[in-house]
Amino acid sequence: MSEDDGSHSSNGNYEETSTDSSCHDEPPHKERTGRTSAQCIRVTKLPDGQRLSVTYNSRGQPIGDTKSSLSSWEAMLARSKVRIIYRNWKAVPDDVKNRLWISLKTKFLLGEDERKSRLSSMASAWTKFKSTLTTIYIRPFENDPEVLQKVPEIYKGYIPQNDWDVFLKERLSVEFKKISLKQSARRKKKKYNHRISKKGYAGLTEELKKKMGPSFDENNRDFLWKEAHKDKGGNYPDDATREVAEKIDSLDNDVKEGKVVTQGRDDVLTMALGTSEHNGRVHAAGEKQVKRQLFVSEA
Repeated sequence: MSEDDGSHSSNGNYEETSTDSSCHDEPPHKERTGRTSAQCIRVTKLPDGQRLSVTYNSRGQPIGDTKSSLSSWEAMLARSKVRIIYRNWKAVPDDVKNRLWISLKTKFLLGEDERKSRLSSMASAWTKFKSTLTTIYIRPFENDPEVLQKVPEIYKGYIPQNDWDVFLKERLSVEFKKISLKQSARRKKKKYNHRISKKGYAGLTEELKKKMGPSFDENNRDFLWKEAHKDKGGNYPDDATREVAEKIDSLDNDVKEGKVVTQGRDDVLTMALGTSEHNGRVHAAGEKQVKRQLFVSEA
């Protein structure tokens, strides 16, 4: 597979993609919302030289309406300016990542200390975009070569035919299908899916702060976990999730009565889930939060 610097000639140039059209070029699936496009267009229509300030919570996570604009713009940059021929984010050249960062800073007031987290966010958006292309535009048409060979209509503006050909070949390969099956099996093992969508734990935390006032403890991971896993009606969607929530309530009572002692990572949520926190992100914390930040006593 060719892995050049991401620049194109007349048959497709990611760097010069129209952001107006890219804001609308989202796949017609269940995760698409009018709000996403609206947030993206809001950034597009900023006067030249004007940038949006990003609001952060006490943990350094973006929050508020600007967070939605930021994540929508990051997703647009990722899908329109990074070629889909790269197998993974590590294969994307550094100069392409640098251009992404520069493009993002033309619309948002960001410090250099934010570069790593924002590129990580764009990496996730890019990976999700490639997954969407596979799920919606490749797998359903594996027996229809005539449809498969064409770049999806809404992406013709910035996916060149030659890039689509390379991507298609990779996604139809035996090697990729094996990897896909392993990932699918791994996802099936994930019992508990939160219901908080793009707002994430940071957004949920802000909502609960406004709703509950001073009584709300943003460091109470088990309470946040329960709230994140409720549906719109305030109910748990399945027996497995409900059982964990009930176990959390029981453990909370035991802690209050002195029957159970928590310390560091061995808190109520970890006990209820029955799994230790790994070295990356931790449960019920959200973007940028890792063990050394949440469990200070173990740093």
